Amino acid sequence: MAEVSTVVPHPQVLRTKLGPPPRREGMVARPGLVARLDGDALTRLRVVSAPAGWGKTTLLAQWAAATGLPLAWVGLDAGDSDPVRFWAHVVAALHGAGVARAAPANLGAAGESGLGDLVNALAEDDAPVALVLDDYHLIQGAEVPAGMAFLASHLPGNVRLAIGTRADPPLDLPLRRARGELVEVRAADLRFDVPAAAALVDDAAPGALGADAVQALHRRTEGWAAGLYLAALSLRGREDPSAFVAAFAGDDRLVVDYLAAEVLAGQPEDRRHFLLHTSILPRLSAPLCDAVTGREDSQRLLAELEASNLFLVPLDSRRGWYRYHHLFGELLRHELAIESGVDPAELHRRAANWCRTAGDDDAAVRHLVAAGDENDAADLIADAWPAFHRESWIGTVEGWLDLLRPAAVRADPRLCLARAWAAVNIGSPEQVGDWVAAAAAVMPAGASRELRASLAMARGFERLFAGDTPAALTHAAEGAELEPDPGSPWRAVALLARGLAEYESDLPDAAHATLADAVAVGERAGNPIPVLVALGHLADLDLARGDVVAARAGAEHGLRHAATEHHDRFPHAAAAHWAMASVLLAEGDPGGALGHADTAVALARRGRFGKEIASAFVVRAEVHLIRGEADAAARDLADAEAVLEGVPGGAACMAARRIAGLREAGGPDGTGAPVDAPGPAAGEEPLSARERVVLGMLAGPASLREIAAELVVSPNTVKTQVRAIYRKLGVSDRAGAVAAARRRPPPGP
Repeated sequence: MAEVSTVVPHPQVLRTKLGPPPRREGMVARPGLVARLDGDALTRLRVVSAPAGWGKTTLLAQWAAATGLPLAWVGLDAGDSDPVRFWAHVVAALHGAGVARAAPANLGAAGESGLGDLVNALAEDDAPVALVLDDYHLIQGAEVPAGMAFLASHLPGNVRLAIGTRADPPLDLPLRRARGELVEVRAADLRFDVPAAAALVDDAAPGALGADAVQALHRRTEGWAAGLYLAALSLRGREDPSAFVAAFAGDDRLVVDYLAAEVLAGQPEDRRHFLLHTSILPRLSAPLCDAVTGREDSQRLLAELEASNLFLVPLDSRRGWYRYHHLFGELLRHELAIESGVDPAELHRRAANWCRTAGDDDAAVRHLVAAGDENDAADLIADAWPAFHRESWIGTVEGWLDLLRPAAVRADPRLCLARAWAAVNIGSPEQVGDWVAAAAAVMPAGASRELRASLAMARGFERLFAGDTPAALTHAAEGAELEPDPGSPWRAVALLARGLAEYESDLPDAAHATLADAVAVGERAGNPIPVLVALGHLADLDLARGDVVAARAGAEHGLRHAATEHHDRFPHAAAAHWAMASVLLAEGDPGGALGHADTAVALARRGRFGKEIASAFVVRAEVHLIRGEADAAARDLADAEAVLEGVPGGAACMAARRIAGLREAGGPDGTGAPVDAPGPAAGEEPLSARERVVLGMLAGPASLREIAAELVVSPNTVKTQVRAIYRKLGVSDRAGAVAAARRRPPPGP
């Protein structure tokens, strides 16, 4: 089985989640169940579903080892309900197994298109791999299950997917069962028989029970692995083990409560104290345990607990991190809650302090909330969320805010703005307005400059979404004035807001200068999203100037930046793709342009950015026009118009003006028929009436922007017409077009 890689693509990816628990000496082998999990050639999915304590993780680890395949293992927790975080861990595990190297680390930000990339990367590698997702029942919400359904439905034959869970995942199991694509192992299958129970008990308490007592214990626990193991631990050192076995009865819950109390009662006081106090920790390391318990020998105690097989699961091969078996951890926390003289809240505070110092903000927030320290949690969220947003881990931030009382969020302008910026980044204008208003309503008179700047910028984007570009310019300028530091990530956001407002206001020179500043500041400050968006729009502005060389450089810069920063599947990368599509069109490569236009549409759809979606459709329509595919162009323009109908201010935005210009300049009408198309001229492809007008103006000194102003259309419309003229005349530049026009006979009547 392949070693799990220690190289991770993002600091929030936890290496301790990327591997199975190390095999414990004396572990009872389950060869029959391992063989069953293997299935046959048709098996696409394996599900091990049972309540706590039935040995799901142990079986999956045995199966993974038996396959001999490279292993991609992810031990899930509640925080992995964020799709970006979930898929980041899956991809990191696959990369560690040496497969799907072409899959981007942040594909969770790209939705179905990103998962398509993952499927393709797995299929192209054609290398076998076992992918195990353990504790899948901890996933909440709909986004991760939807992505998993897509993956399971398109899984290449070289991937063996196995899921460990307490509840059946929504993966259309009945249909997969009927098709023979599913292997299931459930609680009834996991029950230990008498020989297996005897082996487990003898390993934990050698020679403690005879055959009759083992059979009695098996009946009491009904073959339940956790009950058997707890009972075996309780037998150690007893003078009459058989009498102890006869002393308890009942269902699993009663058995385990009784046995847990017995196990804890048999521990030395310092070990019992350690177990209870560290039970609040989802993951344990010696330094963290020292911080929580106030002692300095946690490393020794952890080693002793592991050696005694006391439900402690190592999370890495170096024994640096551990966790308690889930069921045993629940029991310890129950005992802690009723223990007198122990304040769990104080333990959580100590853990939060350590985690924050160690850079684990996610764990720190959760410990603070568990401690009841809502104000401290709010302070930490307010400090931490911008960095998570820059990496598109928006679901994690929203998960933190969901832990707080809704009234507490609305009473804090910092948290209202965190919600507002989440809405900006996912393209949800209604929510932006709601949370901007909420932030303004509770903004204190003496608010910090940074907070006022954030509110002004958010207002700028809210007005930009609404199509109110004058107000957007005002608010964006205010934000830039309040955030003058050229090294601040927020400065790049303010410049982007102002540059986009200038772009939509058809102020090209101002927009070009502002967006160039946004790129410089964003790259210097490490804020990738403003850089991606600004570069795409800069390339578009360069094309409008007729500077194809600068436009290509800008589009390539955007695509290169996205790839370098692992953001090539962010919705915000759509701008770079539609800019590159336009560049390729100008260079006479409609085939290459169509690929980038398709990617732009897919990414923009994922982000729900209405104007970006419309712009991507318009570029694709231009590609189809150049290729002579009028029907396809008409469909794209209709789709663009339909998108803009649902966008506030969409009728006046740049994308809408481009649509109008295309239709006016000879683009497709509603039926896909060419408009103003003259008859053939001397056997050559004819120019439309509008193209003949533009060609005549090209013979003069006017720039493309001046020609656009004279014709009362957008520069991009003229740009499209000029590309069509070059193609029809078989030339590549303005001088060639004028010369060819002088040699060409006039069109017929």
